[in-house]
Amino acid sequence: MMLIKKFYSRFVLTTCLILSISSFFKNDMISRAISLLDDHIVSSNLCDSEVEQYSGYINIAPDANMFFWFFESRNDPKNSPLTIWLSGGPGFSSMFALFQEARPCKVIANTTKTIKPPNSWNEVSNLLFIDEPIGAGFSYGSRLVNTTEQCASDIYEFLQKFFTKFPKYATLDLNLFSESYGGHYVPIMAKLIVQNNNLIKTEKMKDKILINLKSCGIGGPWVNPLITMKSYVNYIENNTYNKSLISPQLIEEMRNKWIPCQQNIIECYRTNTTHDCTIANSTCWDVYVQIFNQSSGVDEYDIRAPNGMGTPFAEYANFLDDPSVRRSIGINTNEIKTNYVENNVDIYNRFAASGDLMHSTVSQVEFLLDNDIPILFFVGDADFICNWIGSNEMIESLKWKCQQEFNNAKFQDWKVDGVKVGEIRKVKNLWYAKFFRSSHFVPHDQPRNAFILFKMWIENLN
Repeated sequence: MMLIKKFYSRFVLTTCLILSISSFFKNDMISRAISLLDDHIVSSNLCDSEVEQYSGYINIAPDANMFFWFFESRNDPKNSPLTIWLSGGPGFSSMFALFQEARPCKVIANTTKTIKPPNSWNEVSNLLFIDEPIGAGFSYGSRLVNTTEQCASDIYEFLQKFFTKFPKYATLDLNLFSESYGGHYVPIMAKLIVQNNNLIKTEKMKDKILINLKSCGIGGPWVNPLITMKSYVNYIENNTYNKSLISPQLIEEMRNKWIPCQQNIIECYRTNTTHDCTIANSTCWDVYVQIFNQSSGVDEYDIRAPNGMGTPFAEYANFLDDPSVRRSIGINTNEIKTNYVENNVDIYNRFAASGDLMHSTVSQVEFLLDNDIPILFFVGDADFICNWIGSNEMIESLKWKCQQEFNNAKFQDWKVDGVKVGEIRKVKNLWYAKFFRSSHFVPHDQPRNAFILFKMWIENLN
């Protein structure tokens, strides 16, 4: 779940100054710049000169500048949906997903050269990557966000302004995707969109653009900490790889430590107070899960890898550090005094201090399903932290109109080119896919199979 806990930072967060758009340096990678009040948006031909691209900043509040990078679909963009990707963390940049997961662009490792990779999600969808909250990636400003509800409000404001700037995309079907802490982000943001759409339709909310939310997708979902964390011992004993991860004595110790962890999560759910939820966070992560992390020798995001080696190498770091690249995507290094922050530990710490990490978003997921918003969950079988057993139990626990139908549905073999690559359970509006030979970062580990699943999902929606 906590992507940011173990990811390394490649750059240092420096003081951010308000973005000025009075001048902009053009080079051969920039086709044009669009000056929009306090926003700074450019269109480049980086990565893929054959598709329309926009990137830069949208100002969502005083000194709160949200960075984005948009790629049109390679095929029929006017009739393709728009898919937004928000990385988890909380505090992790969505550039990781851009270059190493959904991949409309791929950087040759340790260079500033790019290629147009196969199996990119923009084969079938327009793609929009957003660095959020403020302080993640290239987004900058003095706004301090410490809850998912604040993130949802910021993303909603961003989308209102984005669709105002680019009205041709406002009418497209919208898919909201994320992973890991996206199990918090997506349900809360999507519910806000649905609720505000209802207010707009009844004219109780004025001067807002209707957002055509079509579906949601969450990889390695951190939705219900109580169920997910309870599943850890079960996963240790019954993981797909039949690995003996810790000794029987330590398994028993984890069972004993689970009792106070469980009690504290239940109390957090009951009171929803910062005090009780931060106690649950401390008890569960620093005591219960710590037994696994200190003793297993494997990585919590990929049990096939040694501890600390389960997170992908950021092969795009040098690319994003190149001044000409930065200028071409709307980051004028002479005017914007900000560095790229792959993961912002301060954001994670603020969310932990607010108690947000241990909240459940089950009610929001149920709300979406009962309002006919389809949801795709997908998990890698080597992921411990948001493992497939806990995710399966979480999905089965959801109380919605088709709960029994889903729970009666069995896992079916999922094959690509005649080879079994995973298993899938599905009913109308709810799919759950388990990927074989994959870590927490499914599209990174299995790019072709992840793209095929995404394409199947888009086609099913239509």
